[in-house]
Amino acid sequence: MMGPAAAQIDRFEPPAVLPSPPLPAEPASGPLVTDLGDGHHAVTFLWRGPARQVLVMINTLAEGMLGDLRPALMERIPGSDLWHRTFRFRSDLRATYQFHVSEEAFEAATPEEWGAVRRTAVPDPLNPETLPSWFPGITTSVLELPDAPPQPWARPRPGVPAGTVTEHLVSSAALGEDRAVHVYTPAVPVESPDLLVLLDGDLWSGPVPIAPTLDNLIAEGRIAPLVAVMPVSGDYATRNRELGGSEPFLEFLADELPAWAAERWPVTADPARTTIAGQSLGGLAAAAAALRSPGRFGKVLAQSGAFWLDDEALTRAYATAPRHPLRFRLEVGRNEWRLRPAVHRFHRTLRERDYEAVLTEYTGGHDLACWRGGLADGLLALNGTP
Repeated sequence: MMGPAAAQIDRFEPPAVLPSPPLPAEPASGPLVTDLGDGHHAVTFLWRGPARQVLVMINTLAEGMLGDLRPALMERIPGSDLWHRTFRFRSDLRATYQFHVSEEAFEAATPEEWGAVRRTAVPDPLNPETLPSWFPGITTSVLELPDAPPQPWARPRPGVPAGTVTEHLVSSAALGEDRAVHVYTPAVPVESPDLLVLLDGDLWSGPVPIAPTLDNLIAEGRIAPLVAVMPVSGDYATRNRELGGSEPFLEFLADELPAWAAERWPVTADPARTTIAGQSLGGLAAAAAALRSPGRFGKVLAQSGAFWLDDEALTRAYATAPRHPLRFRLEVGRNEWRLRPAVHRFHRTLRERDYEAVLTEYTGGHDLACWRGGLADGLLALNGTP
């Protein structure tokens, strides 16, 4: 049985800082990417404008530098307003990033101070590729190096019939309130569609829409037509409480929500055709719901699951509970030094209990830019047709 001593984290390894190459006086795009020929690329971030300090904030990696932010501080070319910083990265990196431009100099930050920094960070004006941040109203830029895993399903395709996303209020006795839920239904109705319960529905129905991915996968016959039920997580405190293992929320997920959906659409009741999926705390909640109600969920897709929570209590629960007919697809970033070991221990526990469980790693962090592609890959792995 896993005890407190097992809850260690990886040692954080900051990216290597390299000398910047010769820089254009008037950069038209960024970042600048140079192949180093050894499976790595040099990436030079650029910023133009007056400031006392400019910080480049790369998803997950920047959080590892809070005690010493100097590697992430950009240098200014004397006599100009051009700032630069060059790192050495694996050639398959995908990451979001931002800049923090300040008239105040600082070389370290507390977690509380870092929250304020993140809320005032800005995207890269030289990079047109962007994604919304977890923070409402904030935009991040996307860096994709040449060997980053392809994400062919994410964008709408001409000629592909589009499914419909609608918003509903679900009355929940377990939660003691109505809960907003977004529902994706396929463009062509079928008699008995599969069911996907996807957590953080406010994210996947809006800022980073999953509907085009589902449209494309269904249109190409790569997955069976499905209905995706996506409950909204609400504010920060509510999300932490509910997705962190709240029994009323698990009851809502496993009992009330599928029953509500079945009254409105002819969704399957077969757990082998029902997937529950989530990211971070959502990944933890997905696995917890499956353990609580294996007769409802047969497949679990957990991306960057927060299995470290409560001293890895869910891992211990899977180690001792009766084995159920569940299949798992787990995913974690190589840069997620805080939770990566706990994800590996959860996977090892599943394998020791003879669950069908596959763990994949990507070069990146706790990042929507990675999860949107991994969500498609996970659905294909769990639900894909030959």
